[in-house]
Amino acid sequence: APARLSPVPKLMVVRALGGISPQTFCPRLAELADLVVLHVPNLMEVDHEGELATIRQYGECIELAHPDQVVTEALAYAEKNSIDGILTFREWILLQTAEGAE
Repeated sequence: APARLSPVPKLMVVRALGGISPQTFCPRLAELADLVVLHVPNLMEVDHEGELATIRQYGECIELAHPDQVVTEALAYAEKNSIDGILTFREWILLQTAEGAE
């Protein structure tokens, strides 16, 4: 019988202004885990729709209206889905990301 593959981990990424673009992190992280991205909008994104399309190509996308929603949305998602880890690439959203991880 073929060996059973272990389940793929679920990784939540908080995407916020600056940092690494989804076009850069999604393909790499999707090789390691199923992705769910909390997308915090900003007015300075050059290619907002392109970012969202990339995220959806590689995983789930949860669009937020404001950074204050990170914790509540992360917790709401975790109530219904198993999450193995959460990370962000931006320092200014780190506190919300850490609160969501707890």
